[in-house]
Amino acid sequence: MSDFVVISWQHVGYAAGLSYVFSQRSLGLTMLIFVLMVLVAAVNAYTMETRRHLSTIALFFFTLLFVLIIIIVPVGKLILSLKPWFLPQYIIPFGGMAIGNAMTAGILAQNTLRRLLKAEQSIVETKLALGAGCFTSAYPQLVASVKTGLVPTINTMMVVGLVHIPGIFGGVVLAGVSPVEATKYQIVVMYMLAMGASLTTFIVSWATLNSLFTSRAQLRAEELG
Repeated sequence: MSDFVVISWQHVGYAAGLSYVFSQRSLGLTMLIFVLMVLVAAVNAYTMETRRHLSTIALFFFTLLFVLIIIIVPVGKLILSLKPWFLPQYIIPFGGMAIGNAMTAGILAQNTLRRLLKAEQSIVETKLALGAGCFTSAYPQLVASVKTGLVPTINTMMVVGLVHIPGIFGGVVLAGVSPVEATKYQIVVMYMLAMGASLTTFIVSWATLNSLFTSRAQLRAEELG
């Protein structure tokens, strides 16, 4: 019972904090919240590694921040036409969805790349010994890692509206908005998530691949976990 009370008060405090943030129209405060969200996502990516590397925090932090900026600014300014474009009530939920989905995609891609390179180390090193470059030697593993990172997003897009009823669609409809308008919001969200996941998997996979080879095109086997 006491645990339930504690959790309930945590939710009340969280809701009160969101109410305060949503009532503000400060670009600085909104950006600060996004930076904190991205930092938490980067630390989570670090903790999900079997063999942890501090460079993962920096990689995910700057990648997710870059993805967030190029997605949220056009969404707020051009698609939703918010005034101001950084209106927290809309931008923070959209940004949170983008960060969370991109983080998951990046983690899947990175872990898959390391796992495949370790499992197929002899194949990769044979290609290197025959004169192939780093990219050529690990190209199949790189492609597989990108595909794996995008699987959850692509699968969701394939059945959205038919099997999967997205949360934003249901929430907007329950709020009294017509299904047509709710669908418009959901289309924005799905394409936003797909773009964020794609950019994150490409950047994270490429950066991770480069970090696993020396300047002399030698595979860092000890870094594979």
